[in-house]
Amino acid sequence: AVGSTVLTSTTTYAITLAEAYVFYNGASAGAFTIPAAASTNAGKAITIKNKTAFGITITPTSSGTIYIDNANSSVTSVSIGIEASNNWIKLVSDGSQWNVIRALF
Repeated sequence: AVGSTVLTSTTTYAITLAEAYVFYNGASAGAFTIPAAASTNAGKAITIKNKTAFGITITPTSSGTIYIDNANSSVTSVSIGIEASNNWIKLVSDGSQWNVIRALF
């Protein structure tokens, strides 16, 4: 269930399981949804890179959650910015939620 497709988006977009890398180069703030972290999606990884001067909000479909760290273990969305330290995110499904894999946040 691990995709390898590279996609560039300029608008709000619903990321699919086929996409592994998504680049955003829109003219305003972006909003992406990611598939549910269902058990059949365990191991799926999605990397999102912001190539603009605008932020991006990422939300799982079906009211799923994202695990950032112990203090933020079930957030319903994450945002990425424009600076090199926070303009990308890698999300990996463990079959029940998406996990943030990134050195800086």
